[in-house]
Amino acid sequence: MPRSNAEKIKKNNSIFQIINNINNTYTKDIVLRYLKSSEKRSFKRINKNKINKKISYDIASVPFLKILPEAKIVIHDINSTGFLECLFFNVPTILILDKKNERFEKKAGKYINLMERKKIIHYDPKTATDFLNNNLHNIEKWWHEKKLQAIRKKFCNIYVKKSNNSLDDLSKFLKRAVS
Repeated sequence: MPRSNAEKIKKNNSIFQIINNINNTYTKDIVLRYLKSSEKRSFKRINKNKINKKISYDIASVPFLKILPEAKIVIHDINSTGFLECLFFNVPTILILDKKNERFEKKAGKYINLMERKKIIHYDPKTATDFLNNNLHNIEKWWHEKKLQAIRKKFCNIYVKKSNNSLDDLSKFLKRAVS
């Protein structure tokens, strides 16, 4: 998350840059999901006047996992659970970060570099927008490419765990952490 006002403004501007530079053919299909409830905590507001009037807004009234099956691609601006869920559920997704402010674990570096090469992770709104404009017409072909899927699966096997009994697993984890 951005820590300073300057970082927050930069993050918002990158969102505006991407949305406003997407090919108009796709503008009608864009839905900006904005957690209105997080405004107080993050002091981050989206100024709708700065964004193309043709896009739709979703204030996260419907759970994220319920809208995923309808998404052609999900664009994230923060390395969060939503990004990991998209990878896990194999929903086409990209992550746009500020390289100066966003960090990963050192041991994840190999996979992060591979995801950068496969255009899953971007550090520049312009290159992300160019990628989207060049690939939105056939995003499924990009996403289901064999090497990209192999990288996604390996990353998920390490960083996105599925549990059949998550409450039990959480309880065991907490007990180990306390003892």
